[in-house]
Amino acid sequence: MTYRFDRATLAQFDNYDEWSNLKRIRCPVLILYGEHSKLIKPDIMRKMKSELNTATLVEIPRAGHLPMLDNPTAFEQALLGFCLSEPA
Repeated sequence: MTYRFDRATLAQFDNYDEWSNLKRIRCPVLILYGEHSKLIKPDIMRKMKSELNTATLVEIPRAGHLPMLDNPTAFEQALLGFCLSEPA
């Protein structure tokens, strides 16, 4: 995995606000985050879930910001469970 980013986009990141667009998403959404992430705060994830009408929020235990690498088994279980579940 290589970390790459567009510096111009990153410089504007603090001014990039898409919260108002979340309510426009109509399909089921899975929000995954690692319990030990230093970049993503649980309260932000809960706020995102509350803004989305059809979101499922899953905290991946024993994982940091890259839960698919830190705890691939829990990541896989959450992803498969979401993908194989019946729509609400």
